[in-house]
Amino acid sequence: MIVVLDTNIVASATFWRGKPAHCLEAWALGRFDLAISHPILTEYEEVIARLAARYPERPQTDWLSAIQQAGHLYLPAPLPPATADPDDEKFIECAATAQADYLVTGDKGHLLVLEQAAGIPIIAASDFLRLLGVPENPA
Repeated sequence: MIVVLDTNIVASATFWRGKPAHCLEAWALGRFDLAISHPILTEYEEVIARLAARYPERPQTDWLSAIQQAGHLYLPAPLPPATADPDDEKFIECAATAQADYLVTGDKGHLLVLEQAAGIPIIAASDFLRLLGVPENPA
């Protein structure tokens, strides 16, 4: 299974526990392949750096290094816009190029409302974890 993770999932997992972290843990355990692109990596880096400056006392899980090493890099082609937020297009384009099974996001305003784009289902972390059979509060 191939999945694209929106920045809000990766950034949240970097600083906090919860469903986004469980998504990354499932990836680390080989439950799915993570599709990334250069624009996605750049956004991950920028948002994580901003959060690190905002929460300097918070411990971090270095998901970014793991993603840079083990994520599957794609070079997506532009698609016609599917969302009102141009910054979200990179995730849809990567998902389409990778022929991803899912785009996982917490973005209720722009992505989740679409339900799908380019034939790729767009789902919340809780729904994705349910699909994987991960319990609500894994140990």
